[in-house]
Amino acid sequence: MNWLGLVTILGIFICCRTYANTDNQETRKAYLEDIFIWKMSDELKLSAKEEKVFSEIQKSLNERKSELNKKIQDSATTLSNSLAEPEAKLKSILDQHRRLLADYNKISIDEFDQTRKLLGTAKMAQFIHIKQDLATKLKAVFIKEKSDDKESNPSKDNNVPQLKK
Repeated sequence: MNWLGLVTILGIFICCRTYANTDNQETRKAYLEDIFIWKMSDELKLSAKEEKVFSEIQKSLNERKSELNKKIQDSATTLSNSLAEPEAKLKSILDQHRRLLADYNKISIDEFDQTRKLLGTAKMAQFIHIKQDLATKLKAVFIKEKSDDKESNPSKDNNVPQLKK
C-alpha cells in the first residue's frame, strides 16, 4: 500500500471516530457528506468549478434522500398503526409507501445521470469505483466498531425481538 492509500484509510478511520463521537445526527451527516465530497474531488482531480457543481449535486441529492427517508419512516409507522383498517384504506397506504420507495430509489439514477454529465465517461467510471471502495471501507470500520461495542457490552446482543411461531 502506498503512502497516499495509508493516509486515506487513516483519514477515514479518524472521520468515523469523530462521526461516532458527534452528538447531533445532522452534524454527523454534514460532516460525512463534506468528507465524501472532498475525497471525491481530490481523487478525481476536479477543477474548482467542477468541485462546486459536484458538491451542489451531492448536497441536493442527500437532502432529497433525507426528506424521503423521513417520509418512508413516517409511512411505515402509519402502516403499523393501520393494520386493523379496512383493506381499501390499507391498500391506499401501501400504494403511497411504494411510491415513496420508488422515489427514493430514483435518486440513485438521478445521481448517476447528473454526475456522469458533469464528469464524463472516464471520471464517472472512476467515481463509481472510488465510491464503492469507500463504502466497503466505511462498512468495515462500522462493523468493527459494532463488534467491539458488543464485546464490551454483551447485553446489546439481544436487542432484536424474536418472531413467534
